[in-house]
Amino acid sequence: MVRTRASRLTALAVVGIVAAQVALEVRPAPAAHIRVPANALRTPEYGWLGIGIRDVGEDLSYDLSVKFGVLEGNGIQVAEALPDGPAEKVGLKSGDVIVQVGSQRVWEVKDLQRVIRHMAVGDEVTLVILRDGDRLSVPIRVARMPQEAADGLAAEPLGLIVRSFDAALAERLGLGRQGGIRVVVVERGSPAERAGLQPGDLLLSADGRDLVTAANYAAAFRESVGSVTLRLLRSGNPLTVTLERPGLTPQQ
Repeated sequence: MVRTRASRLTALAVVGIVAAQVALEVRPAPAAHIRVPANALRTPEYGWLGIGIRDVGEDLSYDLSVKFGVLEGNGIQVAEALPDGPAEKVGLKSGDVIVQVGSQRVWEVKDLQRVIRHMAVGDEVTLVILRDGDRLSVPIRVARMPQEAADGLAAEPLGLIVRSFDAALAERLGLGRQGGIRVVVVERGSPAERAGLQPGDLLLSADGRDLVTAANYAAAFRESVGSVTLRLLRSGNPLTVTLERPGLTPQQ
């Protein structure tokens, strides 16, 4: 199946379907990852568009290749535009594919997230989207991310993103508390990955401080100095890991 689709894409390129757009669609050399300064752990707000997003899948990638000359699956598909969010207000809708933010091409979910999160609230930027065979430019104003979601990014510079869950789920998990913190993203090659953290881990405490809400998770990281000791549950098993900050020498 993969070889068949690859052959079809190659054939499209050979017959010149994409020739008219090659200047726009040739993928540039990979840009360096955006480096977030250490003091970003103390940043109180992030940019936000109010959309649920996912990477473009294989089937959609082929369709885009036929319509737009995109030779590789890339771009970010809008899964939903949240009510009253910036995206809904400018008409973005489920199924749109975002391929560019301002002058910067975006290839996958984390590219778009990093660009938007670290834009200033109130900035206006133009999104280039693909919709029903058309390429559209949509101006949008960056809003402030809701506080609970922003708190879950308190350790993003360390490669860790979390989400809070409520008392009902905590009770089903037998945690005996009013809520909790679940790891949702661990970036490859990050301090969080080197510490052994995994998506799905349930964080119980940071440096002895119970983690029940996104707000006290964020406070624990912002007030910590040096490495952070995390107690967690993984598949019901208790574990302890140490999350080192870049530039610090671990204690021997």
